[in-house]
Amino acid sequence: MRDRLALIGIGSEERAGRVVALPVSASEVGAVVGLARREGWIVAPDWMPTDRLPLAPLLLSVERMAEITEVAPADLMAVADAGVTVGALETRLQGEALFWPASDGTAGDRRIGDLVASAPGNATRLGNQIRRYVLGLSAVLADGSLLRAGSRTVKCVTGYDLRQLFIGSRGTLGIVTGVTLRLEAVSRREAIVTACRRDFAGLERDEPVVAAGRQADGSLTVLRRLKAELDPDGIFPPAEAAMGGRR
Repeated sequence: MRDRLALIGIGSEERAGRVVALPVSASEVGAVVGLARREGWIVAPDWMPTDRLPLAPLLLSVERMAEITEVAPADLMAVADAGVTVGALETRLQGEALFWPASDGTAGDRRIGDLVASAPGNATRLGNQIRRYVLGLSAVLADGSLLRAGSRTVKCVTGYDLRQLFIGSRGTLGIVTGVTLRLEAVSRREAIVTACRRDFAGLERDEPVVAAGRQADGSLTVLRRLKAELDPDGIFPPAEAAMGGRR
């Protein structure tokens, strides 16, 4: 298997008894998938558990595709290869006073493409954040062709939203090779945090409180109402976090 990969110029390694292809570009990912199709090999992302697959697959890692190709502060947008880690993205954005909200609480060594492909259902906070803050993506399909979905803008209503289908698809539709991310300004987050701390100050979990001159059933109800008004995009942590993380 490694010999066949070498013949088409694709690097590879053997890890834990499995061959891992290491392409450096989307075109090389397409070449790997095309070769696997001709040879009848199963291809799976390297982060996917392989113990449930019927045959030992060829694993594919995007770790060598790790370039942040564009950061546009005026447009609150960044374009990055799928192998860029969350930590590397955060480091790059710090210099521009920007951040990617979907990275909150995510391990810094996780690759963004893998995070997007393995995103949990949109009923979870992380799933919601990823779906909201990924504007577009590129992926290699089963026949080796490249697909681009989404756009560089927040609102795009042309055709089917294939971007949403690929988020959380766990490699079943294709291999994510690049992402276009929606960013936020650090100043906006700081303003939200300041407003939340100010308005949440003194509220106790188990005691009735007064908000806007009206009696409420409990402080958590008020916290959630205030948070919905102050933080419609879900950047600030859940309301319980304002009370010291108690639930």
